[in-house]
Amino acid sequence: MAMYRVWKAAQSALSEALAPAQRSGLEEFKEQWKHISDLIVYCEQHEETHVAETTLGKCMDRLVELLMAEEEALEGETGPCMEYMYSQDILKILVSIGETDVPAGTRLLTLKMLTRLLGSTRQRMLAHRCVFPHVVSLLQACIRLVDDPDTTGELTCAMMRFNCAVCGKLNDDPNFSDLFIIQGVNFLPLTLATQLIGSAHAETSRLAHETAALCATLDVPALESIIINHSKLPSALMDVLLALYAELPQSISESDARFIDTLSAFTSRPPLFSWRQRRSLEYDAAVPFKALAAFLEELNFVDHIASNCTERVAQAIQVSFADRFLQPVFEAKLVQGSEGAADMATSYLTLFVQYLKSPHLLDGVSEFSLSEKVGPALIARCDDMSDQLSLTTLLFFLKLLSRYRRHSFHFLVGQHMRRDAAVTASLLTPRQTTDRLAELVPAHLCTDPNEEGTRLHFETAVNAMRLAAEGCAEWMSPSDSDDADDDDDDDGDETQNENDDNTAQDDTGAVLVYATRAPCVCGGPFLQTLLSRLSRLFDQTHDINLLVTAIITSLLEYPSPALRQFLFSSHPDSLLTLLDKLSGELVARASRRDNAEEKLRLFRSEMSSGRQPSDDYASFYEAVILLEEFAKELSAVALVDANNVILS
Repeated sequence: MAMYRVWKAAQSALSEALAPAQRSGLEEFKEQWKHISDLIVYCEQHEETHVAETTLGKCMDRLVELLMAEEEALEGETGPCMEYMYSQDILKILVSIGETDVPAGTRLLTLKMLTRLLGSTRQRMLAHRCVFPHVVSLLQACIRLVDDPDTTGELTCAMMRFNCAVCGKLNDDPNFSDLFIIQGVNFLPLTLATQLIGSAHAETSRLAHETAALCATLDVPALESIIINHSKLPSALMDVLLALYAELPQSISESDARFIDTLSAFTSRPPLFSWRQRRSLEYDAAVPFKALAAFLEELNFVDHIASNCTERVAQAIQVSFADRFLQPVFEAKLVQGSEGAADMATSYLTLFVQYLKSPHLLDGVSEFSLSEKVGPALIARCDDMSDQLSLTTLLFFLKLLSRYRRHSFHFLVGQHMRRDAAVTASLLTPRQTTDRLAELVPAHLCTDPNEEGTRLHFETAVNAMRLAAEGCAEWMSPSDSDDADDDDDDDGDETQNENDDNTAQDDTGAVLVYATRAPCVCGGPFLQTLLSRLSRLFDQTHDINLLVTAIITSLLEYPSPALRQFLFSSHPDSLLTLLDKLSGELVARASRRDNAEEKLRLFRSEMSSGRQPSDDYASFYEAVILLEEFAKELSAVALVDANNVILS
């Protein structure tokens, strides 16, 4: 019995000790709120007293701390402090004084308090009827304040932090997004972010970008419609890009050598295959100029949104990217601009192709670059009198083809492929093809008889063709049929077309010729320009030859059996026929050089060791070595194709 009385006494003492602690949280919350109310009244009555001179901010911080401590203790459940805040309409009162900013300075403190509260709590506060109407009201007030000349940088930054906190809660639970849509055309967080996305205040702009990204990637049908039809987000993104692009050099004459080298380093990565290294140019890939870094950062942001938003929003951004940025900035420079302006504009386009990841933005660059006005001008510049402009343009096309977009391939090559049964007589077997390629450079002029190089070319071809097949899988998987689009396809062909969803088809559903093994001829301005350039292999610079052969190899690596069949045929207009002519020219020129065999081997040795060879006929020896390697590369492509290595 005595023990029981001792136990009861201890229990009573413990209860008395804990009771005040349980009450202290709510009591302190009430005391802090009363103190806040008194301070507000005092500041209203004494206008000379600024709220920053009082403890109002600390009291508001303490309210949030008490709410968070209570939430942690109750493992996310609503406690008495939160219930008291709801019952007393504390948020309504704070938002009311925040909207009017009376007394002066309370708006900033209110924004900071609500930002911290929304960013810290795990509860679904925005769903509460005592919260979301006041958050909406405060957001509307912030939108009105953006154009107020008295709005300070500190306040706009606080507004965006609050907006970002709201979007963070909506990202956790998108179902509440409809609460912030006004009259079906205005999504408040997005509107505020759009207004401040181009802010001169760095932190405000960063937060606006972050909020815009959150809004654009919310999977809310109503929001998707607002972004496309009513929001200024796509145009605002382009306005920022335009402003940053204006800070960059617009032509070679306006920039110094270091900027050109930096831009070249960016557009040349990742490096080409080892034997294609442009050994005459060594780029300093150090940190680029601040303006270029800022532009690339903004481009990366637009790319991020276009890559992660819905399909329709991405299409809207693509249209804005083409109409508001690419067309007004680059069209005149590429079509009618000076050599320096055209060179720089092409370098920037290459930069876009190199760094963009969004399929929609890549298609935007492709469709603009190959448009009715711009496309012919760019293709013509592949064979320009200026080697520098030709180099820049060829590099652009190499990078564009390496992204495996349907529009690029179709415009440059695919649309010019036509079925021609007469070509059948010119087709060669894989063995015939490799034999002819092996004979391009006579044995006594070969500089690398080692089979190790051939093996490396084969491995490279396997990897490159597998990558091309994966990149084109969504729009071009080779059809086993020899039939392409014509008016009398039989029922069996129609069935096959229906079953092969990834086989390239036109708008009528007919299989396009470049996805079949049908005999065809291929021409068009782009391929004709490349072959014309290749025909002058011994009379042009090594860098031009490297890029021309790289582009041709890139085309052959596409999963287009018909294109490979034609280029590797004995047709008068084929690649193999042209290479045979170059082989004959090689023999004729070598016969006029003294000790050509020894000099070629010495030249190869010096190039392999990284030294710059010097000789009166240096360009000729470089061309011979390149032709030898190019033939091995083509043989590897033909072998991979013949053995279906990438499919096994």
